[in-house]
Amino acid sequence: SSGINAEWPLRPGGNPTRESRTSSGISTLQVHEKPIKCVSVIKGEGDVIITGSLDQNLAMVRSEADKMEQVFVLKGHTETVNCSGVSPSQHQLASGSWDTFLKIWTTSLNEPCDEEEKKKRRKKSSSEPLLRTPL
Repeated sequence: SSGINAEWPLRPGGNPTRESRTSSGISTLQVHEKPIKCVSVIKGEGDVIITGSLDQNLAMVRSEADKMEQVFVLKGHTETVNCSGVSPSQHQLASGSWDTFLKIWTTSLNEPCDEEEKKKRRKKSSSEPLLRTPL
């Protein structure tokens, strides 16, 4: 069964890993420091929600049943991310920005993050989402 509910709002701002549930059953997850401009969804056993924001980043959020978890921050744009779209194969994501660049990203949740990020992770334990740069 699909973990995504079209009624779930994703709110900008605050702690990027904070999740809450209201009494009405609506989940929210704060994944950006500024307003969200675009959303793409990859449907599957565990859906993946990708958001782009005025904060120049994209966020990849895993949604399973009634739980959402941010797994990657996609950094590479230098201006607001305005649009995103998933390829028909669902293996790549394209994002467009006011910086005039089109960036292509992997959508795999299993591929490793950047080498620098992996080195940082080994040195300290962190609950922050992993960093990923374009392909």
